[in-house]
Amino acid sequence: MDEQGEYQEKERFPKWAKVFIPDQHVKVTPVLLVINILVWVIMVISGVSPMGPDPETALKWGATLTENVAAGEYWRLITSNYIHYGLMHLAFNMFALNNVGRTLERFIGSLRFGLLYVLSGIAASSVSVWWNPYAVGAGASGAILGIVGVFAALLTTNLIERTARMEMLRSIGISVGLTLLMGLNAHIDNAAHIGGLLAGGAGGYLIYFDLKARYMERRNSYIGILAACVLLMGTTVFFNSRLESILSSRRPENIFLDMSNGEAGIVTNYQNGKYSRPEDFEKEVLPAYDKFIRQADSIIEITENDEARIHFELVKTYLQTRRKGYYYEQKSFFDPVFSDSSELWMMKAEAQLRKLNGQ
Repeated sequence: MDEQGEYQEKERFPKWAKVFIPDQHVKVTPVLLVINILVWVIMVISGVSPMGPDPETALKWGATLTENVAAGEYWRLITSNYIHYGLMHLAFNMFALNNVGRTLERFIGSLRFGLLYVLSGIAASSVSVWWNPYAVGAGASGAILGIVGVFAALLTTNLIERTARMEMLRSIGISVGLTLLMGLNAHIDNAAHIGGLLAGGAGGYLIYFDLKARYMERRNSYIGILAACVLLMGTTVFFNSRLESILSSRRPENIFLDMSNGEAGIVTNYQNGKYSRPEDFEKEVLPAYDKFIRQADSIIEITENDEARIHFELVKTYLQTRRKGYYYEQKSFFDPVFSDSSELWMMKAEAQLRKLNGQ
């Protein structure tokens, strides 16, 4: 069918339906839209809430969890890209996919677009399970940020006229910035966003050579996309080969051991008079306690036993109290009036420590 016939065929459908119909230049994007929406519809028909499954349900449908992937369920790195936490999550991602996907697919071709979308999504999921070992991950945003990364990379080359590419690059930069800013929310997987963006960017630079041959030399080349496939598959293998060690290092008992040894070392050094200058507290002691408090938070977050969680809450309180003692100790170098405050908080910390040791 020629382009005129294809256009007349698509005119038979309502305007809203046309985005789901492949044409000569955009074949993959409509298919991806249909797959994502169809998965959501099937989940809803099966009884999952349209506004979003709970993590356990998402896991049953194919979301990622480091423990499962490390056990050999690597298929989750793909399926998780087609599962969404509700209608709003799906709608936001599909809007972005339709807008960026259509433009990029026309420019780089359906084969390169499809491969980079899938591989960026897998790479994004791999970074996510490596970085967030206790989070259940799902959504197309990692793969979508991948194709955004491809687009951004190509916009820094000479394939597009400079004025046009700078305008588009600014627009993409703002969108990416807002996405990553929203990703600071604890319930949003920024690791997948960043992983997909970097994977797509690398792929974009590699396919530049193919596109340069296509648009400037009027010949076909697939060296760049082959190199991109090798790179992204290698990245996936690299991150997944380290999942067992990541799980081990982030188990509550190992985090607690690292935290306890580090805190005991600080206390010993303090008692031995190692910290004799205010900058010692500023550069060594206070940052160390900030780290210990973050570690306590991570233990509390992943501990399922209520009694153990209460214990670690007390550990966190002790660490915060001890930090205040060191904070006022540092200030006392400049004003001796803070010595009393330091001594008071240190006494409170010692009392809390005795209580913890007695449990």
